[in-house]
Amino acid sequence: MFVEKSLTTNMLYDEDTVASAILLHLEGLTETDIADFLGISYRTVERWLEKFGKLLDSICSRFKPMACKILHCDELFLKLLNRFLYI
Repeated sequence: MFVEKSLTTNMLYDEDTVASAILLHLEGLTETDIADFLGISYRTVERWLEKFGKLLDSICSRFKPMACKILHCDELFLKLLNRFLYI
C-alpha cells in the first residue's frame, strides 16, 4: 500500500484499513459510507483523511492525465429556450 509504516505505527487500526478508507474516499464514497462499510466511526475516517491529505495530494500531483489523439464525438440534441439545438 502507499501508506508508510512509520505513519501508522501508533494507530489503533492496521494500515490496510486506513489505506482502504482513503482509496474508498478517492472512489467517491462519503465518510459516512466508508465508516459504515468498514465498521468504524465516521469521525475516525475524517481524521485519517485530514492526517493523510497532504501525503495523498503529493502522490496524486505526480500523475498527469493521459491525452488521447483520437477524438470521439457524438450527436446531441439540446432544447434551450424552447428551441432545439443540434450540437
